[in-house]
Amino acid sequence: MDRHIPMHALPEEIQKMSPEEKVCKYCGVSYLILHEFKAMEEKVKAMEKEMKFYQGSVEREKKLQEKLQFLSQDFEQYKIDNESKTERLGTYVMFTTQRLVTIHRQTHGPVTSFALLPLPSILVTTNLISVSMCFCYCCCF
Repeated sequence: MDRHIPMHALPEEIQKMSPEEKVCKYCGVSYLILHEFKAMEEKVKAMEKEMKFYQGSVEREKKLQEKLQFLSQDFEQYKIDNESKTERLGTYVMFTTQRLVTIHRQTHGPVTSFALLPLPSILVTTNLISVSMCFCYCCCF
């Protein structure tokens, strides 16, 4: 806490006063330090208000930490689910590609240069076994 140091010394007549003259007869506080007590009271009030704010922030931080942990667990689960779905989708794409090569061989003979177009979204959303068209560059487009 900052201590107030006066720039000028007290006048001689105040220094020569008896202690009874410098003290409030009601509360017993010296008139010379009364303003310091008032300033200190205001600082204490401000600090109490600040402490209440910080107490609330500790509670908010705990709630946010719990929420963060919950969201992190969800994120990890979604990541695992995404990897699983990506793997399954890769399997479906490989199966569909093999199926298209088989269909191409049955309809056009051996594959000499085969490049697939990007698979239509209908292949992903429908039953892949029922695909019976060829999507190759060499003869169908």
